[in-house]
Amino acid sequence: MTSGDPSPHQPFPADPGNTAAANGEQAPEAKTTLAAELWYRADPGVFSEELRNRLTAEFPGATFSDGVALLPHAEHSFDINGSTGAQTVHLSTGIAVPGGNMSSAEALQATPTDQSWSWPDAGREVPGCTHRILVTEVVASGFEPKPRVESFHRVLRLLAEATKPAAIRWLHNSHWRDPGELEAAHPLAGPVNMRFFLVSNDEGAMVVDSLGMYQLGLPDVQVHFRDVDPNVLVELAFNVAAYLYEHGPVIQSKAQLNGPEGMKFTATWEDSLLPPLRTVTDLDPGTPYSAGNR
Repeated sequence: MTSGDPSPHQPFPADPGNTAAANGEQAPEAKTTLAAELWYRADPGVFSEELRNRLTAEFPGATFSDGVALLPHAEHSFDINGSTGAQTVHLSTGIAVPGGNMSSAEALQATPTDQSWSWPDAGREVPGCTHRILVTEVVASGFEPKPRVESFHRVLRLLAEATKPAAIRWLHNSHWRDPGELEAAHPLAGPVNMRFFLVSNDEGAMVVDSLGMYQLGLPDVQVHFRDVDPNVLVELAFNVAAYLYEHGPVIQSKAQLNGPEGMKFTATWEDSLLPPLRTVTDLDPGTPYSAGNR
């Protein structure tokens, strides 16, 4: 399995999120599309002739209209039979200049930086941004997780190289990331956010979870614990998420997993403790590290 994100060398701030603020009214589980905004300190000229030509060369069949681009990934497709005969459906990514002006202050209010653990500079970098473009999946639900993530990353990397954004705001899991990490980071870094919360009504108890696997049709990963360095369990949870990404939902309920420092974890499928309400693979660290009622 690959290394987690953030690593033990990126400790959490002293004031993590609080489940009292996070719980609220949980929404039902629902698959959604991957979506991210690239934020800039000046107009990126995203649909310049030069960029259009590059997008057309990289994504044959690309179409452009009124500030919108549709980029088909021809290598990922399937055929459906309809009343007019067979039709080929391509996995596709859309690029658009969003309507309406949103300031960076409004974006930070909508997506606070408190769960953007991997980029501690987000609160300093984002306020200088004035322009944004939206990147989103357009046709994706019929495709497997890896083609979806890899195709989405391919578009983001090209845009980041060509237009030099200052920040990336991931909309489906509410966090900010540094565009400079796109080349080196694991493909799930961005599509999946690793979160950390203190449990408000249970002193010393904490929750680490992933948010974003369920958009891919896979279970998110959750650990409810105490008396363990949360960075260690963030890395473990990310590694398990990466394993599920590579192999599918193959971890069965009551499976035993080896963890760091000789710890043993029991996996169960259950509803998430934190919103949005979704199915997670819960990793129980056992006595004396387990928290909550098991």
